[in-house]
Amino acid sequence: MALPKEDNALASRVGTPTGAPAGRYGLVGALLGHRRRSPSAASVPWLSGSMRRIYDSLPTLLLAAALLTTFAFTISPAHYYSPMEWDTAKNMAIVENLSPEHNFRMFTGFYLGEDGEPEYNMYSRFPIGGFLLIKFATLPFGDDLTAKVFAGRMLMLAFFIAAAFLAYYALVRIASNKWIAATATLISFSSYYVLFFSSWISNEMMMGLFGVMLTFHGIVVFTQERRFRQLALKTCAALLLDWHVYALLIPFAALGICKDLRMRPRGGSRFSLWSFIRESTYLKLGALSLLLGVGLLAFNFISEYDALNGETPLTELPSVQSAVYKTSLDTGGIEFPWGDFLRRQFYRIVGASAPYWLTDWEGVGLERLPGGPPFFLVSIGVLLSAAALIGLRFMRRDRISLASLALSGFIWAALMRTNTYGHLLESIYWVGVPLTLWVLLLLAARRIGCARLIPAAALASALAFTLSTHQMLAKGPEAQPGIDRQQAIISDVANIRDIALGKNIVVANSYDETLAFHGNYTLDAYFSGSYVYGSYDGEQYNLPNEHYTLITHHRDEEFRLLTPENKFLFLYDQTRPADLRRSWIDSVRKASLDPAAVVSGYRLSVEDRTLIYLKEPCGRRDAAGGIRLHIFPERKDDLPEWSREFGHDSMTFPFFYWGIRHQGACALKIPLPDYPVAGVRTRHFAYGKGRFWEAAFVFNSDEYRAVYAAAALREP
Repeated sequence: MALPKEDNALASRVGTPTGAPAGRYGLVGALLGHRRRSPSAASVPWLSGSMRRIYDSLPTLLLAAALLTTFAFTISPAHYYSPMEWDTAKNMAIVENLSPEHNFRMFTGFYLGEDGEPEYNMYSRFPIGGFLLIKFATLPFGDDLTAKVFAGRMLMLAFFIAAAFLAYYALVRIASNKWIAATATLISFSSYYVLFFSSWISNEMMMGLFGVMLTFHGIVVFTQERRFRQLALKTCAALLLDWHVYALLIPFAALGICKDLRMRPRGGSRFSLWSFIRESTYLKLGALSLLLGVGLLAFNFISEYDALNGETPLTELPSVQSAVYKTSLDTGGIEFPWGDFLRRQFYRIVGASAPYWLTDWEGVGLERLPGGPPFFLVSIGVLLSAAALIGLRFMRRDRISLASLALSGFIWAALMRTNTYGHLLESIYWVGVPLTLWVLLLLAARRIGCARLIPAAALASALAFTLSTHQMLAKGPEAQPGIDRQQAIISDVANIRDIALGKNIVVANSYDETLAFHGNYTLDAYFSGSYVYGSYDGEQYNLPNEHYTLITHHRDEEFRLLTPENKFLFLYDQTRPADLRRSWIDSVRKASLDPAAVVSGYRLSVEDRTLIYLKEPCGRRDAAGGIRLHIFPERKDDLPEWSREFGHDSMTFPFFYWGIRHQGACALKIPLPDYPVAGVRTRHFAYGKGRFWEAAFVFNSDEYRAVYAAAALREP
């Protein structure tokens, strides 16, 4: 069927053969494959028709096979259940609480206030769409949190694979070559950052990446076929999941408006701003996305305002405060110097541009950055950038699409400098740089006569992706030190949940990293539906007469213990947190060993594999800030890879989570790693006020070594 005259002209511009209206199938058609002959098949004219079709489908099959290895390597429930990362725990708590009963508020936990009404720990910083999808995926599993976490991780992997396919089909349209598109996609999606976060349950990560790639695919179809409606629908769907899509929309709309202004008719007619606004599809897209974002934010603000009893000013709502901080409008006095910020982004761009399998060696510094950029990394970056600029010469179309994709990471980093500075997860969104870079490099290689080598490059990238996925799994949760201990703690929480679910729970002290890390989100996830009261600083809420009390690492038969089979976390029946604190302080006094180091009034000693800090009398200043610990091993190889160049492991323990201050005494119990320790250097500090004291503690005593070794045999 012949195309209309105007469609023939359009087809000649975008490279779609006449008689093959590929643009009529939208996203579904793209996911099923383009209904046109690909230039990758046209490059092998000696093949017969059926063989040519098989050859044409090989890049897609290769991509699918490589991506599905993520399921094959990570289907083990043990890998995907424990332990929950901080963002997984936070989002599972939000999802568990998301219900009509609470008017679909997004919050991590709640408790009863003095007036007997629920008070919420709100977390309405993101669109609700992503949380609703996770809720639907986990809903069939009832109260089985293990199964829910597993289902949520599988959902994230599905979004990861879908994002890769969307990137692939968009690049097929741009490069007109499936081998090039498959190679660029596999390299970009095999980086350390994308693979590391591929199973974290979060709308910010794989859902956000999917939203960006969904919009990018819509942008490419729009620039080639002027299909604005499908671009608008994809943009709206992406914004319901996450905000990161704005980093792609901002440069696309800006570049498109500039293009419209440059191409407007010259001559006698006066420029009409109103006519330009009505006719510019780029302005319409920007206005639509802005209105939808404002609507989603309005829902969040209203939800927070209502949850906080309508007494909180708009500027003091948690989501507003978060946005002000993340956009660096007010960082609370914390400095994020541009020089260090740019150095971090350089490393992350390099790490995002190569498979994890090639960057997993000491000195690259993808997670913890070394002091200065190695010369070879700078050289490679300069050479690849120059080659990409050469490849840009061969682009005859879609320059705006590719430019928007490449700029999206820079736009987000600049807008969210405070957030991007410290959050490693934001490195996912540098993926636009390698996608653009490798497409341009491969286009240049094809033009200089290396077209026959591109299928080999695709095979190599598939192998690198598979090896990277396997290597990331080898460093997954179950391979980390202390995994048995973490599993036992989670088992303890499950036992407590069976008894106390739906009742009042007092967290008297929770200083284990599995539970206390980033706001006790693990407890919030497990005890969703219960009123959970924090009582770390000795103060108590207006509690009901009957309540349960949870304490960590302190088993005391003096009180009625409801979980005698537990090893680390214990549930007591109707016990006052103050009594438990007193008992805990008494146990620390009895456990102190001689000789003990005394520093600035703190008595430092070792019990089993635990470093104990005790001070009496103890003032408010003594319980401020936290403890910084440098751990020196007997064998350097026992250290995590990132810390081997420093010769010690570094950890920070905020007093708020790990210590107790009660009746004039301060105490902390900090677990040491399971590898042999030669000594530690420890200091007490307060944020923004520097260090209070510092001391070294050497394990040169046979007594300490014997206690340390015996503890390793007793722990699970």
